[in-house]
Amino acid sequence: MRRLLNDAYDVVEEMLDGFCRAHSNYVHLCEDDGRVVVSNVAPVKDKVGVIIGGGSGHEPLFLGYVGENFADAAVIGNINTSPSSDACYNAVKAVDAGRGCIYLYGNYAGDVMNFDMGAEMAAE
Repeated sequence: MRRLLNDAYDVVEEMLDGFCRAHSNYVHLCEDDGRVVVSNVAPVKDKVGVIIGGGSGHEPLFLGYVGENFADAAVIGNINTSPSSDACYNAVKAVDAGRGCIYLYGNYAGDVMNFDMGAEMAAE
């Protein structure tokens, strides 16, 4: 099977950039972190921020849920790899409107660890 890749090390960043360019009327990349896709309407006043995420390679699993009346942000890791705790924290900074945020992620050890660390960083 053939694949179209410019550079295997940049595949996730290029995929996220392309997704956000194709759907710029709905989403954009977080200014603080290129692994966080944020809804154009976030943060929404008086709403708990909804952040979803996990490893890439299952698109549009997480990205497709970001938008008005859905998730406020998606945090994306490398292929089949959990997102970093810093990316999880940056997602909170991007969508928190004062009511807090909730993370939705799979029950994988790396996801649990990094999303929990992101929550601890946000609580400080």
